[in-house]
Amino acid sequence: MDTERRDGLKRSILGADASALESGGSPRLMLDFRPKRGEWLALPYTALRSVRYDPDDRPVVSIEFSSHVIEVEGRKLEGLYLAVVSQRASTIAEVQELYLDEEESRCFVERLTIRRKAQRGAEDRPDDRG
Repeated sequence: MDTERRDGLKRSILGADASALESGGSPRLMLDFRPKRGEWLALPYTALRSVRYDPDDRPVVSIEFSSHVIEVEGRKLEGLYLAVVSQRASTIAEVQELYLDEEESRCFVERLTIRRKAQRGAEDRPDDRG
């Protein structure tokens, strides 16, 4: 089966869930995160603080925003890292492995964890009473 026909079949079976990373040519305003379970979240690139990629560590990719930390585990995530760093990624989603071929060159997001950072409140401020 040729690649184009196979990709069309995957899209018809899985819909948008067949792609772990959507990116485009021009910089994006927001990055949309779509875990399999739980709420989806889109954060502005202006709030992006750091991106870390280490294929030998868990999580493989860590994306830090001013309000959230996103951890990504999976395979072939170097392209995801580069798309986020260049602000070209628009959506990162967990995908089902059922229809993916082991030799495919595109990234596979196995686990996407979204954690809200703790807000700095009054208890974090130094005591003014001396």
